[in-house]
Amino acid sequence: MKPNLVDPKKHGIRAGIIWWATDEAREDYGVTAKDLEAAGVRSLNILIDQSLVEPLRQINQDLASHQLEVEIDDGYRSKELYELASRKVAERKGDSVSKSLFNLTEMPHTTGKAVDIALVSTEGTRVPLFDKEDGTEASFLGYYEQFDDEKSRKFVYLQKLLGRIMISNGFEYGSKGEVWHFNYVG
Repeated sequence: MKPNLVDPKKHGIRAGIIWWATDEAREDYGVTAKDLEAAGVRSLNILIDQSLVEPLRQINQDLASHQLEVEIDDGYRSKELYELASRKVAERKGDSVSKSLFNLTEMPHTTGKAVDIALVSTEGTRVPLFDKEDGTEASFLGYYEQFDDEKSRKFVYLQKLLGRIMISNGFEYGSKGEVWHFNYVG
C-alpha cells in the first residue's frame, strides 16, 4: 500500500531535512544534488506516513516530564535513495558497514512508517543517544551495557527511556537494532 505522506513539522513534530541532503552527507559520503535528484528526492523535508502523527504526538507528551521530545531525523526513503545511501557508505566505509546499516531486503523506510529518531531537550538542544567517537558499534542496542562509566549509564538510560515510550505507542525497533530506528506497527 502506498504511504500517505505528510510533513511532520506541519503537525507540530520536530523534523530536520533528509540527512542525505545535509552538508555532513556531502562531506562524509560525497552525495551531490545530482545524486539526490537521480534518487527521486524532490523535497528536502522529511516525510512520514499520516498514521504516525498521533503516536508521535503522544510520545512527545510522554517524554515531556523528562524535558525531552523527539525529532525525526529520517522518515520516508525511496528505494532509489536506499540504494544511493548504501552505495555511498560502501564506497567510503566498506560493504560490511553498509550492510550493517541498510536493510536492502525489507527497506522499511519505503513504507513511510519507519523513522529514525533523535532526542532533543524541550529547548531544542540535541541529547545524544550514543557517542559517534565510540564507532559504528555504539549505535546499536546493548553496546553501552558492557560499560559502567557515567557516560555509558546515561546512554543506557536514554536508550531504554526512548525505547520503552516508543514501544508503548505502537513502534518496535528495526531488525538491525539501531538505537534510533523504529517501525510503526500500530
